[in-house]
Amino acid sequence: ISSTPTAFNYSAVANCTGGAALAKSAFAGTPTNFACGEVPQITASVSTTSPLQGMPIKIVGTVTDGDTDTDGASALPTSVTLYYVSGTGAVKTVTASVTVSGTSGSFQVEIPGTDVVENQNIYWGVGTADATMGIEVFDPATFDKTDPITTAGTEHTILGTDIKVGTALEFAPGWLPYPNQMPFRAGGNQRLVIGFKINEISAVTMRIYTTDGTLIRQIENSSTDPETANNVCNWEKGCSWDGTTYTGKQLASNGLYIINIYAIGTGTNFANQTINYTKGIVVMK
Repeated sequence: ISSTPTAFNYSAVANCTGGAALAKSAFAGTPTNFACGEVPQITASVSTTSPLQGMPIKIVGTVTDGDTDTDGASALPTSVTLYYVSGTGAVKTVTASVTVSGTSGSFQVEIPGTDVVENQNIYWGVGTADATMGIEVFDPATFDKTDPITTAGTEHTILGTDIKVGTALEFAPGWLPYPNQMPFRAGGNQRLVIGFKINEISAVTMRIYTTDGTLIRQIENSSTDPETANNVCNWEKGCSWDGTTYTGKQLASNGLYIINIYAIGTGTNFANQTINYTKGIVVMK
C-alpha cells in the first residue's frame, strides 16, 4: 500500500464491497485484494409491544463483521448510537454498549419514556462505526442521523396512534411481579428480585409479612436497580430482598411469607392512583 494517495484501485474495489474497501483502494499503488466486509453490518428492531405513554421503548439489534477471515471480532464496534426524533422535536441520541460474541455482537437501547407520547410519531435509526477505520453505518442503510423524520422509513417509525395511555396505574403488559427464585434460598449473599414494571413513574414500597400478619421487613422506594442492590424498590425494575428481617440482622426462617407491593403514581397521567398487589413466597435456606 502506497504511503501517499493515488488513483482509485478499481481492481481492488471489484473484489470488495463497502466504504472501507473504497477508502483503502484510494491509497493503493498496485491492484491488491483487500479484506472484504470490514465495515460492520447493523440491524435493529423494536422489541416493545403495545407501547405505553411514559414508558421506555426497547430496541434490540445485532452487529456482524463480514471479514471473519481477517480480523473477526476485532473489527466490531464497542457501542452503537440511537438517533431519534419524537414528534417534530430535535434529534436526540442514546448510546449503548455492544456485547461481542465471536464475530457478532448484540445490543439493547431504549427510547426514554419521557419521549413516548400518545399521537406523537417517533422516527429512529441506529448507527455504529467500524472499529478499524471509523466509517459509520446505519440501520436503515440510507438513514441520515441529522434528519430521522424523512430518512427513518416506515419500519423505523413508531406511530403515535400505537402509543396508548393506560386507563389507570397498573403493571405494564407482560410485567406482572415475578420472583427470580422459587423458593427463595435466603442467605449466602442471595438476593430475591421480584421483577415488575409499572406503566408510569411511581413510589413503590414492598412489605414482607409472616402468615399470621407480622411485618418482618419494609423495603422503600429507590432509584437504585434492584438487580444489583439489596432491599430497594424501583417502579421500572421491581424490588429486591436479601432475606433479612426488619432489623436487617437476622435471616427469615424457613416457611411461607406474604409479600405486598404498594405503589402510588407520582407522574402526570395517574398521580395519586395506587396499586396494591399481594403474592406468596416460600423461604427455604
